[in-house]
Amino acid sequence: MKRVLEQPPLPTGIEAGAQRVYLSNLARSLAQHLGAVGTRANQSVPKDGSEPQRMVSYEASDFPTITADVHDADLGYYAVARVVLSGGSFDLTGIADGAGQEGAGGRVQRIINASASALTLTLKHENAGSVAENRMLLPSAADYPIPQFAAACLWYDLDASRWRISV
Repeated sequence: MKRVLEQPPLPTGIEAGAQRVYLSNLARSLAQHLGAVGTRANQSVPKDGSEPQRMVSYEASDFPTITADVHDADLGYYAVARVVLSGGSFDLTGIADGAGQEGAGGRVQRIINASASALTLTLKHENAGSVAENRMLLPSAADYPIPQFAAACLWYDLDASRWRISV
């Protein structure tokens, strides 16, 4: 025997009056706040006091072809960098300007190994080839390989002054 459970009807809207006005004002205030947070997350106030500029583009950027190990890589302000290796597998020991979004918790950087052949880009743990603030703190204190067609997402930890893998 089937039992039929009755469900109460779903509300169709907000009742007129004080509740509606309050919720409308709350929604407007939240939308303004989220817009301001989104703007601040992509801006940084330069240390020289000039006007803030947009810091991160969410478009992908093709980093120049890598033909040797890279130290203190300048990936620009692109959130995604497509890396192509040529002539072998290479190491990346650090990424410059991790604190470029001060006040927003540091930058987030995605690196894609877009090599046409089966070459590996290896992120190096605490490698002295890069200056201290550009280095990476990697899981298990081990190097982190990015094989062909794979990607890694890193974020800059302002407290540690190091890049970390985001999983």
